Amino acid sequence: MRRGDSDIISDSDILIVDSDSEVLSFANKTLHSLGFSCAAYTWERLFHMDRHGSLFLQHLKNESIILKDDHFRLDSFLRSFETKPDYSQDIEATKEIISLTGTVTNRKPSIGWALDVLAVALRNLGILELAIEGSTSSHCPPSTINFRTWAYSLQPIFKH
Repeated sequence: MRRGDSDIISDSDILIVDSDSEVLSFANKTLHSLGFSCAAYTWERLFHMDRHGSLFLQHLKNESIILKDDHFRLDSFLRSFETKPDYSQDIEATKEIISLTGTVTNRKPSIGWALDVLAVALRNLGILELAIEGSTSSHCPPSTINFRTWAYSLQPIFKH
């Protein structure tokens, strides 16, 4: 799958889906050796993501271009995907993860860990806020994200 908006500094992201993990591993290594950035998923993992309303699947549904799909299985799967009606529990879980960074020490590995957690959590909060607002495109302008939620959830971290 590809989205179709690459430029000179973009990499080529390819999603590989198969039931056989050995096939996934071989395809991943082969495509990676050709310069592609790959993500490999089993059908079982995609079904799990579907049951939990994964916004990654909505991203694929909205923005990917299917390159090869025997029997239209992936196309059918993505067309049938629906987001959850409410992502507020996901937001609260992400805020809890952010609160863990409040225990950071002044050591470089601890600070590095906290910055990594914060980067991923802030990205996730932004995506979840967009989902709540009804926008599931990852290319929405940042002004549409509710930054007050982010600032509120970061207060415990910056008290130290």
